[in-house]
Amino acid sequence: MTSQSGKQRHLLAAVAATAVVLAATAGASAAVVGITTDSNADLGTLTVWRGWGPDRTYDAADLDRIDVTEYAADGKARIFVRTSEGDPGASHRAEGLEDLNFERGFNNASAWWVNFTTPVVNSDGADVVLFDWGSSDAIEVTANSQTKSYVAGDYDGPFYAPGGDNFGTDILESDVAVPNLTTLESGSTSFAYDRPSNAGVGALAIDLSDFGVPKGGTITNMSFADPSPSSIDPLVIVGLPEVVVPPGPPGLIDDFQAFSVGDSIGGFNGWTAPSNQTVVADPTDAANHVLSAVGSNNNIFKAADLSDGLEGSLRFRFYVPGDTDEVDLNVSLSDVPNPGAASDGSTVLRIVNGSLQAHDGTFKTLDSYETDTWYSVQMLIDNAADSWQAMIKGGSWSDWTLLESGGDDTFVFRHGAGNSDLVNFYVRTNNAHGGDVAYLDDIFQTEIIPEPSSLLVFVGLGLIGLFGCCRRAKR
Repeated sequence: MTSQSGKQRHLLAAVAATAVVLAATAGASAAVVGITTDSNADLGTLTVWRGWGPDRTYDAADLDRIDVTEYAADGKARIFVRTSEGDPGASHRAEGLEDLNFERGFNNASAWWVNFTTPVVNSDGADVVLFDWGSSDAIEVTANSQTKSYVAGDYDGPFYAPGGDNFGTDILESDVAVPNLTTLESGSTSFAYDRPSNAGVGALAIDLSDFGVPKGGTITNMSFADPSPSSIDPLVIVGLPEVVVPPGPPGLIDDFQAFSVGDSIGGFNGWTAPSNQTVVADPTDAANHVLSAVGSNNNIFKAADLSDGLEGSLRFRFYVPGDTDEVDLNVSLSDVPNPGAASDGSTVLRIVNGSLQAHDGTFKTLDSYETDTWYSVQMLIDNAADSWQAMIKGGSWSDWTLLESGGDDTFVFRHGAGNSDLVNFYVRTNNAHGGDVAYLDDIFQTEIIPEPSSLLVFVGLGLIGLFGCCRRAKR
C-alpha cells in the first residue's frame, strides 16, 4: 500500500473550484493539517491527523454539526456576520456558530453550550475541532462532567481564506446585555454595526480521552467558557467521524499497514505500548510496514481471545537486523489484562541473541536463527491442557518445522495455568534488549472449537494437520 510518513504531514492540494487553506505553522505534530473553503468561506473539507496513520480528509457533509442550546455574554453580545450581511434577525443569530462558515460566529462570548446532532464517538486522536477567530485564545471545555483548559499553544494554524488572504467579517453589537440564549435570539434585542474585522483562524483539536470518555464511548453535548473573559471568538465547531480501521483477514491482530512509517502504536488501533514502539519500513520491502520493538523492559500488547478449554493458534513473523548487537524479547499470549512483567506471558517464546527458547518451567533452548531473515512462527495452543507447541518456517527451514528441546516438543504455560482465558498478544522486551531492535509483523490469532464431524481432527495438540506439512527439527 502507498502511505505517508507520520512525521511529514502533507497539506491538501488544490482541487477543482475549491481553494486550499493551509496552516502557516502546522508541523509534524499538528492535529488539524488543513482546510478547504469555497468563495463564500464555507468549509469544504477538513484534513486531520488522528494521532497515527495517514492524514484523513473529511468532506463537510461527513462532519457532526452542533445546535447551540445556551449562551452567555459578559455584558452586550457581539456576533460575526459576513461583510454587509447585517443582523440575521430574531431566532437566527446562533446559526452563525451552527453553520460551517468561517465569517460568521460569536465574538467575545463568555460561555456557550452545544448539542451534537449525532453522538460523537471517542476514537483515535482528535474527536472535536473548534475554530477560533484571529489569535488563538485560552478556553475551558467541559464534557462528560470533566473540564480541561487549553491555551494558545494548543491550537493549530492559523488557516486563511483562498489565496492566503484573511477572512473578512463585520462585527455587530447588541443594544442590551445578553445573559442567555433567549435574549440573544429575541426580537426585542437589536444588533447594529460596530466595526469590520479581518483575520485567519486557529483550530483546536479536542480528544475525548482527555475527558475520561472510554474508546468507543460517546458524548452528545459539550460546553465552552472563556477564562479571560471576553476574548474567545468561536466560528465553527464540528465532531469528527469515528476512525474505522478496514477489516483484515480473519484472526488478524495487526499487520501495521494502517499505520504510517514513524507512527507510535501506543494508544492506537487497540495497542498499549510506550511511545518508542513505532512502525518502520520493512528492511526487505519498503512498501510493507512492521513494528520496531526497541528498548528494555517495555510491555507491548493488544487484545486477543483464546478461551479456557479451547485450542487455537498464534502466528507472527520476526526479523532481527544483522547490525543489532543484542536482542532479548518474549512473544506470547497472556491471560493478564494489563501485563507488566516478563513472567506475565503464558506461551512464552524468547528471541535472544541468535537463539530461540521456550519457557517450560525454565527457559529451554530450541534452535538458532539467522539475522537479516524473516521467520514465520506458529504457536499451537491447547488452553485446556495449558500447553503449547511451536513451528517455524523461513531461512534454512523451507517447510514448517516443529521445534523441540531434547526431544520435548510440548511446553507448559508460564503464567495462567488453570481456568484462564488468554486475553492479550504480549511482547516483552527484556532488560538486555537495551538499545537494540527486532521487527514483528503479520500477527494472527485464532480460536478453534473442534467438533467430531470436522475434517480437522485434534488429538491433544495435533494441530499440525492444519498446515499442510511439518517436520521435526533436525539440527
